[in-house]
Amino acid sequence: MPYPGVFKPIKKGNFRVSPFQVNKQWSIDNASYSSSGYTLQQAVFRKGITPIGTTTLSTYGQNFGTAGTVQHISNFHGADNDPINTYDQSFQHVIWHSVNHKYYKFPYDPANNLGASNRNTIEKRLFLSASNFTIPYFKVGESIKPGSLKVTDTSNDFILNDDRKGNLRDSLITSQSFATASNLVGYWGFNDEFKKFKYASGYHSKDIVFESNAYEVDVKSQVVNTNFQPGIMTTGLDDIGIRGYTGSELLTNGDFSNGFDSNWTTGSSAAFTASYAAFSINASNQLVISSSAIITGSSGGTVYATFAPDGTVMEAGKTYRLELKNFNYASGTHDIEIKFGRSFNVNGGFERPLINADDNGDYVHYFEAVMPSADSITIHSSGSVRATIDEISLKEVEIPRSGMKAIFDGTGYIKTDAYKALNFDREDDFAISFWYGGGASQSIYTTDANSLITKRGVNDKLILNKKTRKREIVEEDRTLTRYPFDLEVLNNDAGIENTGKIRFRRSDGVITYSSASATRCTGSFLVGQAPEYHIVAQKSGSYLELWIDGTREIQSLDPVPGEVLNYSKLMFGAMNRNLHNALSGSVDEVRIYNYGLNETAIKSLANNHFLSGSAYQTSVAGNVFYKSGQTVISSAMPKYHKALGEGGNDTDAKWRIDYKGTHTIYENEVLVEVPAGHSNVSMNPTALQRANTDRLKKEFTGSLTPYITTIGLYNNDAQLLAIGKLAQPIAKRSDVDMNFIVRWDY
Repeated sequence: MPYPGVFKPIKKGNFRVSPFQVNKQWSIDNASYSSSGYTLQQAVFRKGITPIGTTTLSTYGQNFGTAGTVQHISNFHGADNDPINTYDQSFQHVIWHSVNHKYYKFPYDPANNLGASNRNTIEKRLFLSASNFTIPYFKVGESIKPGSLKVTDTSNDFILNDDRKGNLRDSLITSQSFATASNLVGYWGFNDEFKKFKYASGYHSKDIVFESNAYEVDVKSQVVNTNFQPGIMTTGLDDIGIRGYTGSELLTNGDFSNGFDSNWTTGSSAAFTASYAAFSINASNQLVISSSAIITGSSGGTVYATFAPDGTVMEAGKTYRLELKNFNYASGTHDIEIKFGRSFNVNGGFERPLINADDNGDYVHYFEAVMPSADSITIHSSGSVRATIDEISLKEVEIPRSGMKAIFDGTGYIKTDAYKALNFDREDDFAISFWYGGGASQSIYTTDANSLITKRGVNDKLILNKKTRKREIVEEDRTLTRYPFDLEVLNNDAGIENTGKIRFRRSDGVITYSSASATRCTGSFLVGQAPEYHIVAQKSGSYLELWIDGTREIQSLDPVPGEVLNYSKLMFGAMNRNLHNALSGSVDEVRIYNYGLNETAIKSLANNHFLSGSAYQTSVAGNVFYKSGQTVISSAMPKYHKALGEGGNDTDAKWRIDYKGTHTIYENEVLVEVPAGHSNVSMNPTALQRANTDRLKKEFTGSLTPYITTIGLYNNDAQLLAIGKLAQPIAKRSDVDMNFIVRWDY
């Protein structure tokens, strides 16, 4: 019997390859990432190049700012040395520039970045600091599955979810309350200005790019001598220390269990003792305040006790946290005052908050030092007052500021051309939203007010150039009497009682509307409140309105009957280029809309809460780049400045990242046709008479029925590519054709 052929060619239509995607779930946390191939790097902006061989390295978190205006915020870098990531000893500023070059330098140019670039779907902003998390290739595959990544940072109280478009969104920020973005005709956030400085802040006179949804992108404003510093202060920090912003303890022996030390005095010199009538220690080791016993004398009916912390001073520009533990205002006819510094008058020294019966409990007060230095706090009481305090605590703190703001000192301004979308006529609704911060007074008094945002002082003029005999357009400073809006802050010339009030004006050249807020926006550091104020001035329907910190203070029917349209340029910080009515103060997050805002949108714009702030009108805190397996967390909001820890430098960081990797699996399917009469004998060599013969042994002749156990797939060179093993042998029938389907994945 001849040895049969066993190779059968596969027909063209009998082979199919079907690709399909599979996703594997991965989870990684702060405890396991470094040993699993993941990379966590902190990125911090610094202009300049680190010399090769540099070995002197600073720690993360430096102070920044100019002399006399130093601000403290952990993510700003202000030393000549460079911080590193302990994970891989990489320079943090090199990582920042690398991330910027790959994804953010040209964020919406697909030819010049490696990530998504559709500005309608992805929001890409790289702030001063960022956290860069990289997933290794074999744990991401071809890409991160869109919509699968979740960042949970319990140390910084946020959860970020991937929105399938490359944005990491914070669920605590309610986007439903945002103002309508399509109606935004101008936005000046100043949050990219740090790139113009070596150490992220300072003065410059360069053009800046602002945003608009009403006309072309990347339009510019001219800047003249403007100081850019950390922006608006965040609120909602009941205990700043839990987020790493608490500084040194200045009053370390603030409980009264052991009485007072020699640093406590009464009046101007007398040593404080428990027997003193106005201040005493009771049986529960509480400080007892009772001034009713002293109604005459050199103190003028008041008594006070002063504490001077040993070897410490309170410094101007720094922020402090005063806490009265278990304050109990038992009774009294006059409020207790806490004074800071040596000055006892209202305008000197530091804040002097009043404490009364409404403040029972743990009373916390934040204040910013405004004098060069001081070395004391004073409890001041008059009238008939009785109260107890368990403990007094004084700390220097770093209250986080968000973004960047523009500070004017009377010598600069920001000017924007008169774009059509900014030229509102009498019938147009509009809203101007911004944050203002100013001191108790202005430095320039040419009139009773200083310009915040105005559109009445700088205009284009067509002239004939006598030399070239050609017509040219030149700027001129000319105060117009017709304007859609003019926002000012009243100064001392308007009276002490009006200093700091915001005035909203509008005029058709004949009739002028003018109204001022009830609130004095003097930058006071009140309990739980930032020193900046949120302002909205708008025309909504028939009404002119002025809102301060989310509360409407003015609503008036528009009394201006004539046209208010002009083509004057938009000015911040001064009325014109000659610095008429120049401002001493700051503006930030300036937004101009072409519609009137409702209360919900205004409150959203005024919300700069540490956890849920919507002042930036975005819930995006970073991006996920699916193909490269990189996650970048970066935002002007300070709660993200230490996201995932400080590049391996923070051993207390607690976070978790969940995601799905994407892999393409190829399913191969081959139809193996075995005709009747083919492959009907065994291929076992032991069944052959000899190795070089095609004859079977005699015992296999007759009614032999072979069983099929294995199917091999070969290429044209007879090289075995794949073997398919049957689950059980199948008898080869000679009376019918038999078909087998072989499948495998790779």
